[in-house]
Amino acid sequence: MKNVKFLLSAACALFAVAAMAQQDFSDPKYAVWGDTPQEREQNILNSNFLKESLDNKDYNAAAHYLKELLDKCPKASQNTFVRGITLYKNKIARAKSIAEKNTYTDSLMIVYDLRNEYFGDHPKYGTPYILDRKAREYLMYKPADRKGIREAFRAAIEAGGDNTDPETVVAYFSNLCDDYRNTDEVMPDEIIAEYDRLTPFFEKNPAAAEYKSQFDAAFGLSGAASCENLERLFKGKLADTPLQGQAARRPRRRGAAFAGRGSDVARQVRR
Repeated sequence: MKNVKFLLSAACALFAVAAMAQQDFSDPKYAVWGDTPQEREQNILNSNFLKESLDNKDYNAAAHYLKELLDKCPKASQNTFVRGITLYKNKIARAKSIAEKNTYTDSLMIVYDLRNEYFGDHPKYGTPYILDRKAREYLMYKPADRKGIREAFRAAIEAGGDNTDPETVVAYFSNLCDDYRNTDEVMPDEIIAEYDRLTPFFEKNPAAAEYKSQFDAAFGLSGAASCENLERLFKGKLADTPLQGQAARRPRRRGAAFAGRGSDVARQVRR
């Protein structure tokens, strides 16, 4: 079966070469592929060979063609990066050691960064889309890098703004709450501040009601909005302001609102 695939691939490659021999690569429309007609022809062939290598699961050959394209004509086609992502996800799945997997994962993230560098201005698949996909795959392939996960999702949400996928917002906030419970990297004031900052996103996206419920549940179960945490948080803030009398009243009401919201959500989840 492998021999048959190889022969078919070779035949397709020969056909591609023969077809390209009829093309005039001095035409300006091929300029993105290289400075000279010869460079353009070779780079387009390499792009075809990259696709064929992936189709035939020859990932080592595909890595060679990907490197050639990234070195010589990274701006030529977004498909170079789409195929590069496919390549390294397959290499990760076939890695024989943790070290090898980590190496391929780092390469995958570099491909995302390069795609964002060269095609971040794409109207549909630009920076918001690219960083969203990168954040999700960072979580999938580097689950132990908690700081890196938080940074990747924050970048994606910043790029997407009000058009961010609600699932991405919930994934970020849920992982932030997990880090508060399971590590010493996240403090309760950060959980409360991020809940406060992200709540308007759901108010602007009423169709995301299901995700808003998950968002509220993560906040309630985090335990960050306990009376003890709120008292410590707002007590520290009061110490930094000279308006002790006025400020003392406002945070108390705000703290009660947060505490009530958190406990109400937690009770609903427990039911």
